[in-house]
Order: sequence, then C-alpha cells, then structure tokens
Amino acid sequence: MNKLNFSRNEKAFIKKNLLHQEAKQLRRQRKKLSTSDFEPITIIGRGAFGEVRICRRKETGKIVAIKKMKKEEMIFKN
Repeated sequence: MNKLNFSRNEKAFIKKNLLHQEAKQLRRQRKKLSTSDFEPITIIGRGAFGEVRICRRKETGKIVAIKKMKKEEMIFKN
C-alpha cells in the first residue's frame, strides 16, 4: 500500500473494510448447516436409515448431494 500512495484516511478505510470482510467470512464458516439452508430438488436414493437428496444451497446456489439420516432408527438398530 505504501507504493500506491494512499493517504492515511484511505489506508484506514481499506484496512477497516478488509477486516470487516474477513470477520464476515469467518462468521459464515462458523455457522452450522441445517436442513433449512438447502432447497430440496429430488431424492436419488433411499436406504435403511434415511435418504440421499440432490439439493441447492440457498446462499450460494451450489448443487450438492445430502444424506439425511434418521438418528432414532440408527440407535434402535445399533
């Protein structure tokens, strides 16, 4: 930044903006995912404990496969 000849105020603004973006990204990474974060598209398989679905992540629009399992049945069947 020294080579770009920014003023002190501009440097402070850029630094503050970068720190804000970094905090936002770290907050996103810490967030636990839940079923409400995804939009189901179709079911591609069913098994003994649950099913596999093709879903779209609401935040990014990325297509993923998600395995949804029934915990009670897994514990019951050991």
